[in-house]
Amino acid sequence: MITPRFSGNPKGTLEFLKSINYPYTWTEEALAKSLMFDLLDDDEILVGVIWFTWFNSRTLELHLAVSPEYKGRWITRKLMSDMEIVANMTGAEKGVAQATVPAHQRMLMKMGWKPLGLYMVKPLKNMKETDGQTQDTCPAEDESTADGTPGSTEGSRSTSES
Repeated sequence: MITPRFSGNPKGTLEFLKSINYPYTWTEEALAKSLMFDLLDDDEILVGVIWFTWFNSRTLELHLAVSPEYKGRWITRKLMSDMEIVANMTGAEKGVAQATVPAHQRMLMKMGWKPLGLYMVKPLKNMKETDGQTQDTCPAEDESTADGTPGSTEGSRSTSES
């Protein structure tokens, strides 16, 4: 069983990402601004990491990385539900993640996530309602960063392929 545990160690997270040849560039400074979790196996060995960053002022992005030996065995409905609880606690209105693996996409869709382009998006409990309906737009469409590009300016987009 994989257990998430809060982490305050951006250097350790960066070392883990490098050790598994994570394909996206992150800095220790960018990770230090994120909410991080270590994913531990039954022997308390680090097998993955999850971290949240602000995609924009209302949307929290979930990033995932796991050791190659654990691919296909760690993203569970329980883990994703736990991460949604954490995302709700931040006050975010929406969660967003890239999911390029069809099995992950299907699981997220069963949990209420909707595909929008490269992303899966889910309104969170903090979502404001407009005329009785929740807003459902892709985060990249509803807000840009200071430099005019969609999404966060630090780190790079992740996928849940891991």
